[in-house]
Amino acid sequence: MLLFLLALVAVVPLIGAKGPNNSNAAQCQKGGWEVLATTAAPFDGFANQSECVSAAAKGATLTALLSTVVTVSRQPSGFTFMGRSMCRLEYSVANPNPAYNAYTVTVTLREGTTYSLPTGTLVYGDTADYAIAGATAIAQPGDVTVPVLINDGCTT
Repeated sequence: MLLFLLALVAVVPLIGAKGPNNSNAAQCQKGGWEVLATTAAPFDGFANQSECVSAAAKGATLTALLSTVVTVSRQPSGFTFMGRSMCRLEYSVANPNPAYNAYTVTVTLREGTTYSLPTGTLVYGDTADYAIAGATAIAQPGDVTVPVLINDGCTT
C-alpha cells in the first residue's frame, strides 16, 4: 500500500500540469496563430494552428507577427512655384524586414502620371489632378508585394 501511495504522489502532479508552455500554446487557439510568430523569426507567421502550438510547446517565445508596411505620403512642401503651392511626395518603411534590401515604390496620380519613387522626396504641384490614385511597393530580393498605406495630406 505504501508503494502505491508513493507512486500516486509521483504521478498526480503530472496530471493537468499547467506550465508556461501550455499557456503559451493556448495563445495559438481561436485564430491566434494567424497573428503570431516566434521572437526568433518575427516576420515569419505560422502555417496553421498545429505549427504554432508545436513551437510553443517546444519552448519558443511567441510574439506579434511583424509586417513590413510602406507609407506613401503627400504633404505640403512649404514652397510655391509660379503662385502654385507645391507638395512633396515620399515614402517611408515601417517594420523593415531584414530579408529585404530595397523597395520599388510606384505611385499613380489621379491625372494618370506614374512615378517610381527614389528613396528621397519628389516635389510637384498641388491640384486635384495630382492627388494619389494608388501605389504599389515591391520588396527585393524576391519581388515581394508589400502592403501600402496612403497618406494624402495636401489640399486639393
